[in-house]
Amino acid sequence: MTIMTNRLKNYLVFSVSLAVVVMLFSAIFALAASHEDVGAMAEEKMEEARERAGEAMEKSRAEEHRSQVSRVAAELRELAGKDRNIGEEIREVAMEQEESSEKAVEAMESAEKRNAFITFLFGTDYGSLGQLRSELVTTENHINRLTGAMERASDQMLKDDLQAQIDELQAAKDSVESFVREQENKFSLFGWLVRLFQ
Repeated sequence: MTIMTNRLKNYLVFSVSLAVVVMLFSAIFALAASHEDVGAMAEEKMEEARERAGEAMEKSRAEEHRSQVSRVAAELRELAGKDRNIGEEIREVAMEQEESSEKAVEAMESAEKRNAFITFLFGTDYGSLGQLRSELVTTENHINRLTGAMERASDQMLKDDLQAQIDELQAAKDSVESFVREQENKFSLFGWLVRLFQ
């Protein structure tokens, strides 16, 4: 009789445990399904908001960088004609900075256009951020070259004009650094895992 009672108890415990596990899994799946619905709705809302206002703002950030660097390059080319000793170096820096700026703008646009849901799951576009970091180093080198050229210039007005363009280029660099930090700080579920394998 005790053997029957123990088997019956074991059967009941197993049945109840199985029922609890099934109910737990069904609750988890129901919760996941509701989160997917909420996530899909949130994704749609985010896309609508981006289309209405945010997209214009995001595009303007990359475009703002492009136009800021273009202005600096145009000013540098103008300043290059004022001093033969440093003119060629200034022209080279202006040309190289414009090329670097185009690469930076492409990387910024790529990071900005990344799907919000993909960003939420896997993080930002780390390849684009790597490209931006590379362009930041290039810009820092250009700033150093311009600073060296400014120190070699003989005309004080030219030095002042060069310093103004160096400051403007530094502001553009700071803006890109801020963009990179913002992109890196976006929350993601599995971003840590993606960074681990890069």
